[in-house]
Amino acid sequence: LLFASTSMAARAAPRIAVVVDGPSELYDETIRELGSELSSLFAARYPTLKFASQPVLTGDYTQASVEAKLTAALSDPNVDMVVGIGIQTGSAVAKIENLPKPVFLPFATPQLQALPAKGGTSGRKNLAYLTGLIDLERELRRFREVIRRDQVLFLLDQKILDASPMIPTMLPKF
Repeated sequence: LLFASTSMAARAAPRIAVVVDGPSELYDETIRELGSELSSLFAARYPTLKFASQPVLTGDYTQASVEAKLTAALSDPNVDMVVGIGIQTGSAVAKIENLPKPVFLPFATPQLQALPAKGGTSGRKNLAYLTGLIDLERELRRFREVIRRDQVLFLLDQKILDASPMIPTMLPKF
């Protein structure tokens, strides 16, 4: 992933910007942990690699703010790669057909974020993501067995629904 761009290979260490949906201690912790893992993984090749070496670009949990932060990171000549964290950030990435630099989404839900998928990859140049979407229907069946309830109420922030309007269609009917 870090070798995906020719311009990055010529540099001592890639300059990585991080875009997140909004302020969150969970995002801060994720950035620290992911940075530690990447630094360890690429220590031999890039001993000076600093994850989030560029400022973390933090939206305000609106789709417009996240899209603006992503656009800023992708157009910044001092950024070689972008890591996006959050459902809104993934949805914003999905809307961009031609990514000008590598983008990595470590926690993606392709169906919810409308991310492209082709043959086990994104199928889109400069886009890589990891998936781990739970099988919601299976989990709800198990919940029903344990709790013995016929109905479950989902509370979602309107901003999340705006970012991923397909969520209601993906919720199982019981």
